[in-house]
Amino acid sequence: QAYRFTVIVGVTSQTLIATICYMLAPQIIALFNTSEGSGVLEHGVTTLRYQCITFPGTAFLIITNMMVQTMGKMFSGTLLAVARTGLFFIPAVLILSHALGFLGIQLAQPCADICSFLCTVFVWLFTRKELRCNNKNKDKGTHL
Repeated sequence: QAYRFTVIVGVTSQTLIATICYMLAPQIIALFNTSEGSGVLEHGVTTLRYQCITFPGTAFLIITNMMVQTMGKMFSGTLLAVARTGLFFIPAVLILSHALGFLGIQLAQPCADICSFLCTVFVWLFTRKELRCNNKNKDKGTHL
């Protein structure tokens, strides 16, 4: 129940933050832009908006990663910890920048986030199935 509550709060808050950041992207990027006509605003707004799309999934990834690590699931925890920033991000930058140029660089982190999210769903489903199986075995043991 605590995990479920945390995921709901995390995904909801990240969805709210993503919506605000998406709408205020020009103003947020303008805070970092010191020279006009440099293209920073245009490219920064686009990049931030692409990233906003994946904010809610990132909340699920981080919360699930913490859960499996605290359960002592070393492989799953390590996999999720390196998925977003290494396992998927580095190949995404290399492949997408070659295939799509600058747009590929802008899409690399959101693409890595989506792949990491899918990996997290797999880990979550496996862990949930394992927990249900363990709970059934515990219930059987108490009725003997």
